[in-house]
Amino acid sequence: IYGGAAAAERRREITAIFETDPRFSKLERPFLNHTDRYLASIAKCQAFHLKCESLGLTDPRDLRWAYEAVDEILPTDVHNAMFIPALEYQTSQAQKELWLPLAKSYRILGAYVQTELGHGSNVRALETTATFNAGDDSFVIDTPSVSATKWWPGGLGKTATHCILHARLILPKGGGGASVDMGVHAFFVQLRDLNTHNPLPGATLGDIGPKLGFNSIDNGFASFKNLKVPRFNLLAGVAVVHADGTYERVRGGEKRMYGSMLDVRANIVSGAAKALAKAVHDKRALLHRPEAGLEARRPSGETRAGSVGAGAPHAAKALAAVGELDLRAPLHGAALPQPLRELSERRPSGASGGSPRRVLWPEGAHHPAREYSHLSGLPELSANYLALATLEGTQQILEPQTARFLLRAHREAGTSSSSSATTSSQPTHAFSAAAPYLFHSTPPSSSASSSSSSPSAALCRDPADKHALLAALSLRAKFLADAAAADVQAHTQRLTNLLPHPHAASSAASPAKAAAAAAVEKAALSQCGTSLGKLCRAHSEFVLLKDFVSFVDANPPSLGSAEVAAFSNLCSLFGLHLVTSGDCQAELLRLRVLTPEAANACEAALNQQGDDGKGGLLAVVEKDALALVEAWDFTDAGLSHSAIGARDGDYAQRLLKYASTLEPLNKPGFDAHLPFIKELTGVHRNRSKL
Repeated sequence: IYGGAAAAERRREITAIFETDPRFSKLERPFLNHTDRYLASIAKCQAFHLKCESLGLTDPRDLRWAYEAVDEILPTDVHNAMFIPALEYQTSQAQKELWLPLAKSYRILGAYVQTELGHGSNVRALETTATFNAGDDSFVIDTPSVSATKWWPGGLGKTATHCILHARLILPKGGGGASVDMGVHAFFVQLRDLNTHNPLPGATLGDIGPKLGFNSIDNGFASFKNLKVPRFNLLAGVAVVHADGTYERVRGGEKRMYGSMLDVRANIVSGAAKALAKAVHDKRALLHRPEAGLEARRPSGETRAGSVGAGAPHAAKALAAVGELDLRAPLHGAALPQPLRELSERRPSGASGGSPRRVLWPEGAHHPAREYSHLSGLPELSANYLALATLEGTQQILEPQTARFLLRAHREAGTSSSSSATTSSQPTHAFSAAAPYLFHSTPPSSSASSSSSSPSAALCRDPADKHALLAALSLRAKFLADAAAADVQAHTQRLTNLLPHPHAASSAASPAKAAAAAAVEKAALSQCGTSLGKLCRAHSEFVLLKDFVSFVDANPPSLGSAEVAAFSNLCSLFGLHLVTSGDCQAELLRLRVLTPEAANACEAALNQQGDDGKGGLLAVVEKDALALVEAWDFTDAGLSHSAIGARDGDYAQRLLKYASTLEPLNKPGFDAHLPFIKELTGVHRNRSKL
C-alpha cells in the first residue's frame, strides 16, 4: 500500500512524531463548535507547517504522511490543493516567478474563489465582473447583485490573504462607452492587508457559518465594490489584455484552466480509498479481538458485534470497494488509477468523480446506533467526505460531461464499424480505451471461461468468475449506450422538426446554423437525463471492475500467492456486489444480459451459507478481512481515537470513558441547567393535586 517495507517504516516514524505531539490532539474535537473548531484548526495549521519546516520535510510523500497524521481538514488545504496548482498551470513565467515563491513559503495564503450564491458549477453564468480601465491600467472588480456574491470557497472567510478570482472580463469596444463581455477569466487578487490582515477597501469578506462537514475550515463569502487589480494580475497562461485594451487568447489556455480542476477530481477519487478504508477499519475492528471480557458475559446465541451476522455484508462489500480504489491509486502516489490517467487526457471526469462516491460510500459507511455517536469518528468521516461534492459539482453536473463524451465515443464506434478498415477509420485511443465495450461486438474475453459462453452461462457455473461478471457489466453498458444514443437522436429529430426551417440545423455550415444545431443538441441532452444517467453509472461501474480485474490478472510480483488469492476474492466480491445491487441487477435482467438463473446464482454466492453447505464468498472474504484491514496500519490516533475502532476492541469501556470525561455537560460542578429544571419541576409541583 505504501510502497514497500522501507516506506512503511518511514511512514510509521513520521506518524509517531506528529501523533505524539499534544498540539495535534483530537480527543476534544467532537465537542467543539464551528468557531472553536476553526481556532483549533488554524493553531494546528501553524504548528504543522512550522514542524514540517523544523524537521526538514520536503519530500511530497513525507509531507502527505505528516498531514495524514495530523488528521484534520486545515484552513490551508485549498491553498495547497487549488491555489498553488492554479498558479502553476495558468500563469506566465513572470507571474510564476513573482507569486509562487510567496505561496509555497506561506508568506501569502490563497483561496480559489469561483462559486457564487446564484451559480455553482455553472461557470459560464458567473456574474462578478472585472472591467478593464485603461486610464490606470487596472481591472475593477464588482459584485453586481446579491446572487453574484462569492460563496463557499475554503479559507476565504478568515484565512486567505489572496485568491484566484473568477470573474467576467469586460473590455472597452470602440468609443461611446461600449464594452464587450469576454467571458469568465481568472485573476490573482489581494483580499487582505498583509500587516493587519484586515479586508482591503472594496472587499467585504466573512465566514458562511456551520456546515454539515468541514467545520474546521472557514468557508467564506465575498463581495466587491470598485476593488482595483493591476492589469498584470490576469492569469496570463490563459489570456492577455494589452495596455491598449486589446485581447489575446493564449494557445492551449483552456486546457491549462481545466488541468487544475482535473487535479482536484483525481484527488477526490483517490481520497475515497482512505476515507472508506477508515470506515471499514472501524466496522471490522472488533473481529477476532478480545472485548475486555464481554465475550465471556455474552448471552448464549447473541451475535458478536462485527461478525458476519452483524453488518459484515456491508463491511465486506465496502472492503472490496476500497480494494479497487486503493490498488489502482496507491497511497504512496506512484500512479493515478487508469481511469484517471485516461481522464487527464479527456473530459469525461464525471464517471470517476461522482459515481464512486454515490455507489460505494453510503453502504460502506452504514452503521448501527453506537456508531452514530461522534465518538466513533464515523459521522465526521462521512460528512467530510460526502461534502466533497461541493468542490467539483454534484451528480447532475458531472454526469452530463461524461455522457457527452460517451455519446461521441458511441458515434465513433458506429463510424468505425460501418467503414472500411483503414487507418483513418480506426477508433481513436481515447475513445476505445475509455469505453472498449462500444468497439466490440461481444465483450472482450480475458479467460477461457468468459470466451466460451455467455456471461449468464458462465455465472451459472461459477458466480465468482470475475471475467464473466465484467462481461455482464460490459454488455449492460453497451446496451445502455445504444439506448441513450437512440433517445438523444429521437429528441434531436423532434426538436429539429419544431424549428421554423427544419433543414437549418443540418444543411450547409454557417455560424447561425451551427449555433442552432448546438442549441438543439443541448436541449435534447437536457431531456434525456434518465437514460444518460443510467449510462454514466453503468460506465463507471464497468471501469471500476475492469481496473480491479486487470490488477488481479497482472499477478503483481510484489504479492505472494496468498495475497493474490485474497485480492482475487475481493475482486469477485466487488463484482458480485455490483451485479446484485438493485438498479444494476434490474437492468441486467431487463436487457437479458443475465437470466433469472444466473441472477439467483450470483445472489446465492453472496450468501453466508451456500446451497452446498459451504460458506459463501462473504464468509471467505471475512477470513482475510482482519489482515486486509490491518494492512493500512492505522493507529488509534489515526482513526481520531475512535471509541469503536481502537485496536483493543474495548468499545464499551471507551465510549463510557470518553462520554464521562470529555463531554462538557458531565464536567464536575456543571449546573447551568438547574435553574430551568427547578423552575419547570416547581411549576408542575404547584399544580399537582398529589
